[in-house]
Amino acid sequence: MKHKSVQFLAIGSILFLLSACAPARVQVLPTQTVSAAVEATKSIEPTSAPIQISTILPTVTAELTCPKISSDTQFDLPKKSSGFEESILNYLNNGGDPARIESIASTSEMQPFFSLSADIDGDLRPELVTITRDLFEDPATIRIFHCHQNDYQLVKSFSPDGISFGKPEFATKIFDAEPPFIIVRAGRIAGWGQDFLAIGWLNSEWRFIHLATGTTPSEIVLFDLNSDSIKEIFIKTRTAATPGGGISRVIIDSYSWDGKGFAFISSDMPPGTDRVHYLDDAETAWKSGNPLLAISYYEIAARDPNLSSYWTTYEVGTNQTELATPYQQAFAFFRIVATWFYLDRPDLASEYIQEMSETFPKGKPGNEFVRAAQAFSDWYEKEPDFSKSCTHAIIVLDIESPNLVPNHLGDWGVANPIYSATSDICELN
Repeated sequence: MKHKSVQFLAIGSILFLLSACAPARVQVLPTQTVSAAVEATKSIEPTSAPIQISTILPTVTAELTCPKISSDTQFDLPKKSSGFEESILNYLNNGGDPARIESIASTSEMQPFFSLSADIDGDLRPELVTITRDLFEDPATIRIFHCHQNDYQLVKSFSPDGISFGKPEFATKIFDAEPPFIIVRAGRIAGWGQDFLAIGWLNSEWRFIHLATGTTPSEIVLFDLNSDSIKEIFIKTRTAATPGGGISRVIIDSYSWDGKGFAFISSDMPPGTDRVHYLDDAETAWKSGNPLLAISYYEIAARDPNLSSYWTTYEVGTNQTELATPYQQAFAFFRIVATWFYLDRPDLASEYIQEMSETFPKGKPGNEFVRAAQAFSDWYEKEPDFSKSCTHAIIVLDIESPNLVPNHLGDWGVANPIYSATSDICELN
């Protein structure tokens, strides 16, 4: 009996040990994730940061959509600025298509705003950016309407100083790590200026960024020139932004992000269409230290018959606009001659003196510069000194044609080269 008792005891011990090693049974409780997520979503204020939908959230977040679009929704144009925001929100939250609101409003007698719809915060739902004209407000106001929790809300407004209206044109990325921005072409309350603004989400807040300023009309391009993941700004605009600017020309201004805004880098000018443009390009080339490029531009101004010749104020006032072409051409030849003498190449200067003598014979407009160039050459042959030789050319013009330069050269507006005295013809800066 004792043996059997020991046996049963041993078996019982073994079974106890085996049961201790078996996995425990876990009771699965209902998860609280769905209700908690919904509560957290409801607590978000309309003016808070845009909601970034994560794929690991419960499927209930799929209900966070914009109001279902209905083609029957009408937009009631407000008669006062105080009702503008309410009218926009009523339209959007009753199923109005944000992409069509501007075209619907345009059927009214006067279109009060411009707009563009795009996802500019990266939450996969479109925002609506509206910009009122000075029909309602002065300056214009930029508003951002954000789709959040199944309806639209006004989340930000801006009133940039001096802007009378703005037209959103397109959406594009400026910073690779940030959502796209809406690019706005804005007109000024006063003057002929045209500004470009970017509206979007940057560093956890809604912002507008001034990109560039030009004259009307202007065009803008954004391009990452230095591969730093931030695009540079290139604006095609024109010179002569004032009534006294004279004949204008195209200019390309470049801007780069400096951490706070877009700072001016440089300006470049494509070839112009007027003779004074090439005179200006020659001056610029000389100042930048490239005399051969300067000569090349002077050659175009001197020889190209297809260029227009912008007249001076004097020529217009005295009905002598036909003198603009020969005097500008002859002056361009003289500058070529002066440049070659400056470079101590009288042999090359003499070739151009011969050409200009044939182009502007005695008794014809422009021959005055031929005589000045010959006086320059005669003195340089005696004493190879640029300053003294050019002074004798000035003396010849002052004696024979004292008002030639002030009347027929340089008075082409502040956007073009200026020559106001005979001595200016020898200024090689």
